[in-house]
Amino acid sequence: MTIKIHSFADVQSNNIGEDTRIWQFCVVLPMAVIGANCNICAQVLIENDVIIGDNVTVKSGVQLWDGLRLKMTFLLALTLPLLTINFRAPNIIQITFHKL
Repeated sequence: MTIKIHSFADVQSNNIGEDTRIWQFCVVLPMAVIGANCNICAQVLIENDVIIGDNVTVKSGVQLWDGLRLKMTFLLALTLPLLTINFRAPNIIQITFHKL
């Protein structure tokens, strides 16, 4: 299989693993790294300093901001911007939202 990028996605990065799918209205900045066999659903923003491991699904509307690291075999399904994430154990996270 090969990388599938929807024609309405703005993917500026060349660091994308095999069998990854990126759907419409996504923005992936140039330095972002996305592993193999990932599914990046519609309307996702991935900034420059983001590393996504293999077998990760990012559901629609999620914003992945600079400094974020997602390990392999992970499902992220939130529509809120993530500011601080602490990994406690494999595939278990603690999310802290900061007040504006």
